[in-house]
Amino acid sequence: MKNILFLITFISMGVNAQQPKVDLAMELIAIMDFDSQTDVIVQNLSAMQVRQLEQFDIPEKAKPLIREYMEDTNNLLFSTFQSEEVKRQYADLYASVFSEEELKSILAFYKSDHGKAFSKSFPEIVAGITKISEAQVQSVLPQLAAIDQEFKEKLKGLK
Repeated sequence: MKNILFLITFISMGVNAQQPKVDLAMELIAIMDFDSQTDVIVQNLSAMQVRQLEQFDIPEKAKPLIREYMEDTNNLLFSTFQSEEVKRQYADLYASVFSEEELKSILAFYKSDHGKAFSKSFPEIVAGITKISEAQVQSVLPQLAAIDQEFKEKLKGLK
């Protein structure tokens, strides 16, 4: 019984020692305007999905249904990523990766004029990265199709 009490005490001390870092990480998530960042990511994802769907020959009657489906799934993802539980998980991750001193320095940066400018411009950067990445994927679609075809042929050969 003493061992169990010692273990519980030891674990709770470790959790409590981590709390200042988690609090700093939560402050970092707030100052980085995490909700807006997530919103931009979901908007970019939605736009990318629409552009991908335009490449397929989809009957006009199906398009509203597909848009509704995409909106429902993206709204679910958006609300999930913005939940307090997910933010807490991200804060725990930041706290496990960065020291308390590093978190304080990162916070100082985001509170500075340069950090605020970075945060404000970050959605535009993410949108640009998304477009660049999408263009790169489009540029290798023929090679991906060839790899896919070769893979399927190899699988058929295994039967």
